[in-house]
Amino acid sequence: MRDRLARIIGLCLFAVAFFLPAVKDSDRGISYGGWYCAAITLAQSMPWANRGIDLNGFVRGIPFLIDGWVNPLVIIYLAFVALHLANVEFRGSKRVRRVVIYSALICVIDCWVVMAVCDLVPLVGHFLWIGGILLMITPEFFDLSTMHLRSSAPRALEAMIRVRDQGKS
Repeated sequence: MRDRLARIIGLCLFAVAFFLPAVKDSDRGISYGGWYCAAITLAQSMPWANRGIDLNGFVRGIPFLIDGWVNPLVIIYLAFVALHLANVEFRGSKRVRRVVIYSALICVIDCWVVMAVCDLVPLVGHFLWIGGILLMITPEFFDLSTMHLRSSAPRALEAMIRVRDQGKS
């Protein structure tokens, strides 16, 4: 149950992030939304589509070729998760899911490289996007159903009340 909840919350964060400002160009002060960033990075990652964009040589252009594939890889991962939840398993399905999500995480790291090179500052949409991806993939690596939720909040609250009451007497 916790696995599905984590994935649902992650998917919601992931989806909402596309409607929020994702990055800001520090030179010009212009903010770009998540949808715009996703479309531009995917278009730049397709060499046949970006004939007018100079990638400054092949090696320097590699990060720009990779970063646009995060969202498609996350969608592919979710398709494999849906098959898993529908009990449609095939040999090596867990390995395939993990390879896809590792590839997406490499693309996320590459996005940070591109952001640094282009002087882009991450905004709330970017952080929600990353958080959504991480929540969606958490059940792949951790068994949330066996994790015990520890809450020290009630004990801390009791201690604060005791300190407050001692101060009054």
